[in-house]
Amino acid sequence: MKRTTCLVLAALLCFLFAGCNSAAVETNAELESQYDYYSASATKLRNEMGLTPDQADAAFQVLVQCGMDGEITYIFDKKDSDDNAYYQVYFGSKSFDVYLKDGAIETVKQYNKVLYPEGVTEANTSTEKTMVKTSTPTVATASATETITKKTTPIEGKTSTKESATKKQKPTTTKKASEQKYTVILNTSTHVYHLRECQAAKKIKAENRSTMTGTIAEIEAAGYRLCGFCAK
Repeated sequence: MKRTTCLVLAALLCFLFAGCNSAAVETNAELESQYDYYSASATKLRNEMGLTPDQADAAFQVLVQCGMDGEITYIFDKKDSDDNAYYQVYFGSKSFDVYLKDGAIETVKQYNKVLYPEGVTEANTSTEKTMVKTSTPTVATASATETITKKTTPIEGKTSTKESATKKQKPTTTKKASEQKYTVILNTSTHVYHLRECQAAKKIKAENRSTMTGTIAEIEAAGYRLCGFCAK
């Protein structure tokens, strides 16, 4: 009887272990080959944020694009001043404030600066503040132009020194800046480019690492965007 009971228990244990193995979460081989901190970080994203494997992979890639260069160590539930829930994600000594919506990252902030999605900091600036800042200088510019016109009225065929200085102080800096060429490091897998001194660039796998020399417009036209750390 005891022997039969032991055999039954052994069979149940084998069945349970087999079930656990079949339910093991598959990792993204490509991400795992590129980032040595992917596996542990993705596990924390799934467990702490309740994400599916695919959602965790997508979240991991967004955080990497924002500048995450190490394993996620802690994730805490937080609420902001507007009572909106978010996650504080720590990696090393740094952290991100991550807002989710329907299992996907909606916003990533660091020290109140919006890192994701790109351009939100400028686009979401208060309309009223923008109008005040743009309209007030317009009036000031108009009055300043009028004053300059009065001051620069030709006297006996001569133009005032201020007007001449103003004309001379119009270098083509914008053109030169846009034409300046840079040598950058490319991550051919994530399509992110880094400045040569960027610490995150050192972690790029050799097979995904490349370089390119060109203007910012040429680099971005090639399908690459600036690293989150380099943009600070």
